[in-house]
Amino acid sequence: MTSEALDSRYTLLIATHNGPANLARLQRFLTHQKAGFRVRLLEPGEREIDRYSRGIELVHTEYCSLCGDDDLLFVDAIRQLLTFLAAQPEYSASQGWHFGFSLGRDFEIHGITQRSPSLDADAPLDRLYQLFRKYEPLTHAIYRTDVLKTALRHAQEMSHAMFGELLSGAIPAALGKVARLPVLHYGSSGASPRGWDPVEFLVGSTEQLLLGYRAYRESLIRGGGLEPAPGEASASWRLLDLIHLRYVSARYRPALIESAITARRRGLDKGEALLALRSLQKPRQASRTISARTISGGGRTYRFPGEFDQALAELSYVGGVSGLAQHLSAYE
Repeated sequence: MTSEALDSRYTLLIATHNGPANLARLQRFLTHQKAGFRVRLLEPGEREIDRYSRGIELVHTEYCSLCGDDDLLFVDAIRQLLTFLAAQPEYSASQGWHFGFSLGRDFEIHGITQRSPSLDADAPLDRLYQLFRKYEPLTHAIYRTDVLKTALRHAQEMSHAMFGELLSGAIPAALGKVARLPVLHYGSSGASPRGWDPVEFLVGSTEQLLLGYRAYRESLIRGGGLEPAPGEASASWRLLDLIHLRYVSARYRPALIESAITARRRGLDKGEALLALRSLQKPRQASRTISARTISGGGRTYRFPGEFDQALAELSYVGGVSGLAQHLSAYE
């Protein structure tokens, strides 16, 4: 299938929240890559999940995906993911590898942030176990539009952003397989607002975590068309609960819980407690640098962790970090 034919079947939804300069930079980057697909801009002013839910109702192409205005994506990778979905009807979504970055005086790459295996088990509950045993958000995957519409419609009902995010990935995984292809697909800016932090429940209301999960579980069962595991009563859903307990156990490590207990015993307010807990989650520091020029002729230094080169080698990325710097030369 030609690039033009693939582009005609896909729409990119961009949530704007960081000003016109970031949006203009992303649009120039897409134009430089000769993107021919539809783009819809979602203006700020409401919850991000509400913006996406409203925006996707205007999408009429077979495939779509979501993007922040200060993130970036690679058009050739999108076309590879679309080609895969077109040939594999049992898959509801596909995605490549993701990396994190910050753009300031230097272009700092934080490393590969998403590379978990495909969710390709035959049974929906088994795919949910694959998703939550090593959770990585599916927010920026390429979706079949009808699948993402269903997921966002249910995610919009959630009162807390965490459950909205989890549901927007869990429903597609329940409805079909999710592929992870060995291509560099998406870059997530450190400036993008996630809207929530899981440690909030440790310094706020733990009851909100339990009540939120109950509503989330009901929406997942409905939206994902789930059936109980063999031998389970229809009202128990023990396997589904255990799968999500696996997720919680990975997010709330003993050291994090100990810190939350200490903060409570010391009488710290919520803001002080959050700072203490987040200090345990510091990102890896860049250890290598290269210099390159942008397409306008300006100089730019790229900083990245040492293992990032190895990750690109696993993808057979032409030129390694130097090749990626050349690819990113138009992101300015």
